[in-house]
Parts: sequence; C-alpha cells; structure tokens
Amino acid sequence: MSVSMFDDFIFEIMEAGGDLREAVNSSKMENIEVLLESGQYDVNEPDGSGRTVLFIPVCRGQASLVKLLIEHGADVHVIDNNYNSALHWCGNTEVLEMLVASGADIKQRNKLGLTPKEMALRRGVASYVIDVFSQLEKQTDQKEKTESNLTIFQEFCHGIGLRNQCLLIIGIFLLSLQFAYILTGASRQLEVMEPVTFSSG
Repeated sequence: MSVSMFDDFIFEIMEAGGDLREAVNSSKMENIEVLLESGQYDVNEPDGSGRTVLFIPVCRGQASLVKLLIEHGADVHVIDNNYNSALHWCGNTEVLEMLVASGADIKQRNKLGLTPKEMALRRGVASYVIDVFSQLEKQTDQKEKTESNLTIFQEFCHGIGLRNQCLLIIGIFLLSLQFAYILTGASRQLEVMEPVTFSSG
C-alpha cells in the first residue's frame, strides 16, 4: 500500500468515526492495525475508568487482538481507578499466559485487596483457568524465592569484598582437602589393622 493510499485509508477510518477504542470495540483487526501503525493513537491512553484499550480484548478473551496491542506497545502493568490490571479481568488461558509472559503482575492487588486469581474466582471463571492462575502463581513464587536467595548471596559477597571472597574460597578448599585426607587416612588405618584374635584356653 502506497503512502497516499495508506493516508486515504486512515482518513476513511477516521471519517467513519473509527478511533482506536471504537475499532477495538468492534474487533476490526485490519482497522486496528492501520490505526496503530499510523502512530496517531496512544495505545495506553486511559478512559474515564483508567482502562486502556487492552482491557477490552482481555475481557473478551481475544488472544490475537491482545497480542497485536502488546506488539504495538500496550502496557500490561496499567491499573484502572480500582487498581485492577487487565489481568484482573482475564478469563482465557492463552491471554492469561500472554499477559504474564509480557510481565503482568499475577500478585497485583486491587482496591478490595484481591489478586487476579481471586477476582477470577469471584467472577465464576472456569476451573481450568483458575488452575492456570495457580500454576503461574507457584512459578512466580519459585522465581521470587530463587531471586531472593541469589540477592542474599550477592549482598553477602559484596559485603565481604573480593579479597575476603578469595580467602573464603581458599579456606573452604583447604578444609575440604583436610577432610578428604582425614577420611583417606582413617580408611587406610582400618585396612592395615591386624584382626583381633582370641586364644583358646
């Protein structure tokens, strides 16, 4: 499509009242793509409730549209006036996994103190979707635990300094050698010990 044809197409969409939110509401993928690529619309512009256009396809479970918006810069971290992220309105496993993979916080709490999974339970979302929420929460917990342990180790190493780290490693190495020597020596002594015999009479 040439530049002038592209501009004409955008103009036609705009003339028809086709702003981005309206196009997303009507799920017209071609129009949405043209509007996003025009660079004239802010994909993260909130409405009066603080919700961006990303919330619409997330609520509807429209994975391809969610993907398109994310590819064009839709921010999965946006929260509305009630501190709900788009994830709080998700009821589709593909969309759920896509949002979390893009960095959405599965533990984000809204004004009621509810996480996305707790909101899904309250909304009566299908049990298999709740299972995916639970799996993703566990993965997040494990990741946070690993990162926490790594951070503690890094802080410890930073705190003692490079010189002391080297001394500590050498000390551990020497202790392990000493321990191995003691074990090896003890086993050799057991091998050469004469068996105890008891004389009769």
